[in-house]
Amino acid sequence: MDDLATPFTLYPSKKKIGLLFLGSAVFVAGGVFLIYRGETAGWYCTVFFGLCLVISLLQLFPGSSSLTVDEHGIEFCALFRKSRIDWADIGGFGVYSIRNHGIAVSRMVGINFAEHYSKMKAGRATSRALTGFDGGLPDTYGLKAEDLALLLSSYNERFKANPPNQTPFFER
Repeated sequence: MDDLATPFTLYPSKKKIGLLFLGSAVFVAGGVFLIYRGETAGWYCTVFFGLCLVISLLQLFPGSSSLTVDEHGIEFCALFRKSRIDWADIGGFGVYSIRNHGIAVSRMVGINFAEHYSKMKAGRATSRALTGFDGGLPDTYGLKAEDLALLLSSYNERFKANPPNQTPFFER
């Protein structure tokens, strides 16, 4: 997979989004049933999983979620909000686990920023305390977290070793 020509774009797994939608729909139905029985907890369940249902639907819209890799860096989009990080600002990638009661439930790609990177210091400190990384990607885009971290690491090393010209020669 290392020989993908840049730029290229990865998208979240439709299967994962479908499972989120289905699971949310089941819990919304359960919440409605509890409301019908007069239980207050049904409202919390319906509202929370109703929001999850909406988010899963939004992720199906084109352009709502993606990861684009090019010779200058990465751009990831989550719920239509884009963030860009240049290769020069990335120290490295790795994998961390999200745990629930000590059990790993998900593996995600973490990002450590270069020493000179000075943005979002408080957020990076919090993220590092929780995950061991300065930040992370919001999805694994249909790949295993380990495979995505290796892929991004190889592009990071390649473009740091041979940075592209910021301005093409003919535009100078």
